[in-house]
Amino acid sequence: MNNFARRGAAVALSLSLLAGGVPEFAQGAERIPGKAEEVFDDVCAQDWFCPYVQYVYENGIMQGTSETTFSPYATMTRGMVAQILYNQAKETDNIGEMGSETPVFSDVQADQWYFEAVQWAYANGKASGVGNGRFEPERQVTREELAMFLYRDAGQPYIGGKLYFSDANQVDGWAKNAILWAVHQKVMSGTDNNHINPLGSALRSEAATMFQRYLTVPTIAYLTSAEESEEEREIRIFGRTVDSCRYPNSQTAEANQTWVRVPVWKLDSNGSKYSSTLDVQIHKELAGSIQQIFQEIYDSGEQFPIYSVGGYNWRGDTSSSEHCLGTALDINPNENYQCKNDGTAIVGKYWKPNEDPYSIPADGIVVKTFEKYGFRWGGTFRNSKNYMHFSYFGT
Repeated sequence: MNNFARRGAAVALSLSLLAGGVPEFAQGAERIPGKAEEVFDDVCAQDWFCPYVQYVYENGIMQGTSETTFSPYATMTRGMVAQILYNQAKETDNIGEMGSETPVFSDVQADQWYFEAVQWAYANGKASGVGNGRFEPERQVTREELAMFLYRDAGQPYIGGKLYFSDANQVDGWAKNAILWAVHQKVMSGTDNNHINPLGSALRSEAATMFQRYLTVPTIAYLTSAEESEEEREIRIFGRTVDSCRYPNSQTAEANQTWVRVPVWKLDSNGSKYSSTLDVQIHKELAGSIQQIFQEIYDSGEQFPIYSVGGYNWRGDTSSSEHCLGTALDINPNENYQCKNDGTAIVGKYWKPNEDPYSIPADGIVVKTFEKYGFRWGGTFRNSKNYMHFSYFGT
């Protein structure tokens, strides 16, 4: 189901769960309309999680643990998460298969408040056990488990790439795609010092953040496309819409870059083509698309030769160049110059398509493939031409 379709049903995701038989921590208190920071003594307007608590509270997704507390640093259990997803499915008439009346797990029995939810979650592939026939519903849910719950609820869409966190080696193999998806969709972010903390218990504040993002942020395709809106592009790169497409400093920009190796054709001294590779530094959210673009260019019958690809390049705090974002590439700069409209060179030497093999033809595979994946070619710029240049935001 599309995340936007879920938004209208957010009220169904209540941690009050059931009227009876639910632990007080899960049941919460009666909802009192108002700002979260005014309702809860332990939520301040300055807290990073305040807007997320506000969203889940006012939409009935999560309630307080008492009339005056939200307990943002308390944890959640696996049973609670299963119940949230089950309630949502019922409210959106997306129940699927009802769970068996016979207990699937030895530690989830018919008289427990989460029994029906866990049975349903298992029957519909939303959750699995932890081994040895157990579900451990009362155990604190970890960050990677919460990501897996949401990833399965989203239908486990295809995802590729790698994790760029210093503790990525701690992510269990079964959770890798879920973490990749959650990070890519902006549902989950790192904690601090470039850590994702996959084995840490999910706090209520973190759960509020993940549910809010899961329900409200547009689904981001793994690969870019020409159909992406400006808003979708900003969300992919910055995690939100922004007033200005800039990073405040080089440290922030560089934290969002990665190196990718792409296949290319090169020319030897006799003019014969041979297979090779180039390394380019690019924004990590574009890594998969850049690899796909160059693979398609390489596999085409045109075999366009490429000897140089320039990507990320910090050009100062006030620069508006997309190279500062890592969202632009320059290919074969000498033979695909940047020039004024009268032809005066600014960077590079010339542009002679069909004469020089390194010059990019306007109707060739390079331009077509980049445009297919939503990059604009600088050869179409109005105020000046930049035939080497391909940019995600079109500048």
